[in-house]
Amino acid sequence: MSLRNEAIRDLCPPQGVTRATNDAPVSNSPTAILDSPSDATAESATDACRESAARRVLQFELENDPAGVSAVVNAVVEEVRRISRPDGSEDVRLRVALEEALVNAVVHGNLEVSSDLREAGDGSYERLIDRRRHQAKYRDRRVRLTCELRRDEAVFVVRDEGGGFDADRLPDPRESDRMQRAGGRGVFLMRTLMDAVEYSVQGTVVTMRKRWGATK
Repeated sequence: MSLRNEAIRDLCPPQGVTRATNDAPVSNSPTAILDSPSDATAESATDACRESAARRVLQFELENDPAGVSAVVNAVVEEVRRISRPDGSEDVRLRVALEEALVNAVVHGNLEVSSDLREAGDGSYERLIDRRRHQAKYRDRRVRLTCELRRDEAVFVVRDEGGGFDADRLPDPRESDRMQRAGGRGVFLMRTLMDAVEYSVQGTVVTMRKRWGATK
């Protein structure tokens, strides 16, 4: 007896795609994540159930407010805990890397504020962020985060709408003349804490991969 995809959905309510903004979920309607063909046997339906239970895709859209990043990171970490149950140290690594990636995308990507300005320590960095959040050139830009979560691995894709940059040309913050400067520190942390970090050629998309239980 063959079953169509609709029947598989009935047998196994999918985990689906969750879309959210900084403040609240936009839609929590589940969408089936099935790679099976249109006709499937009962056995493949069972496989689809297992796959759906072990895989979840989350999508977030963030406005250009660094203060909204923590809420999104908390939501992602909570879901990772539910699916993958990483140990405490991996939990912390994930949280720091995600916060760095999202803040970088908002501040340096969409708002195009240089980290060099932060070194002045006179509040000009924060004032420029706040000013650009409301300027026509920047205010409608968004950061989008897609998370594909599995029991043994998670992949995070962060997209911004800024001008981009060349990640390979960032200074190494471990060099003696850079240790007291902010530039490059966030990306260095991301690369240290995640198992793989890749930037697009344009520098507006970063993909981070974390395998649970892996050691760097």
